[in-house]
Amino acid sequence: MMRFLARTEHVEQVFVRHAFRFFLGRNETIGDLGGRLRLGNQYINYPSYGNTGHRTIANLYLSFLEAVGERRETFGIADSGLADLDQIGPLTEILV
Repeated sequence: MMRFLARTEHVEQVFVRHAFRFFLGRNETIGDLGGRLRLGNQYINYPSYGNTGHRTIANLYLSFLEAVGERRETFGIADSGLADLDQIGPLTEILV
């Protein structure tokens, strides 16, 4: 059931909506972004922790911030276990 729900567009939209509500203090929806994110019906698989190309949840939050016009290079505290990997900037794969 969880795998089925995880693949649905509705669950994806709910996740994004809640992330915006929590981190930006606003009630944002996918429609409010005016097409600034490419999220529909895609699954992006990044390498596992510590491997080249691994990205963190902070990179996802940076993507949301950039989509609403709040460009930042970092979010929160960098993971010291990933010191030699890129933890800066948004996920370019989901930005338009």
